[in-house]
Amino acid sequence: LSDKQKQVLQMNMEAVERMVKLIDVFLDISRIEADRVQLSKEMVQLSEVIDSVVKELRPMAEKKGLQLNEEIKGKLPETYVDPQKIRQVVLNLIDNAIKYTVKGNVKITAWSEDKKIIAEVKDTGIGIAKDEVHRLFAKFVRAGGGAKIDQSGSGLGLFIIKGLVEAHGGKVYVKSEGEGKGTTFGFILNVEQEPKKKN
Repeated sequence: LSDKQKQVLQMNMEAVERMVKLIDVFLDISRIEADRVQLSKEMVQLSEVIDSVVKELRPMAEKKGLQLNEEIKGKLPETYVDPQKIRQVVLNLIDNAIKYTVKGNVKITAWSEDKKIIAEVKDTGIGIAKDEVHRLFAKFVRAGGGAKIDQSGSGLGLFIIKGLVEAHGGKVYVKSEGEGKGTTFGFILNVEQEPKKKN
């Protein structure tokens, strides 16, 4: 193939990948809205999931001149979850934080208390106005100046995150001191053990 043909093929492949991702997004939404999220659960160590995502996204952060750090407070208990879907939650939260942070850092912290695992992604990004916080997890919502910084977003990511966490019996939350003061997104999962198999 000539260089020009390779370039056209590469552009087509990227367009196909974007389309596949978009289809996956709408499939996730339809399952969430129908309360039909299918979970393939197994015993998972969340710290390993976090470490894997941080290693994957660190080059993206460094390309923007940002620091991406993780802190696991103590040893987290294993819990019975769908590893792919929980990884999707962690990846989307960190990815969002990197996209909406112009300078500074992004940090994910996780710990365990009262038979729960809590994970928070804190950034030094654009922040969120207090009157917008309550509607962030709705469909097609992009707070404040988010659309100016990243025009490719659909406003569906946080809705999906909320749906996936709640499908596990957990909950999500967001905190921000206001515009320009960074944001913290978090989720809480109950520590569950794998059910004993019936003979």
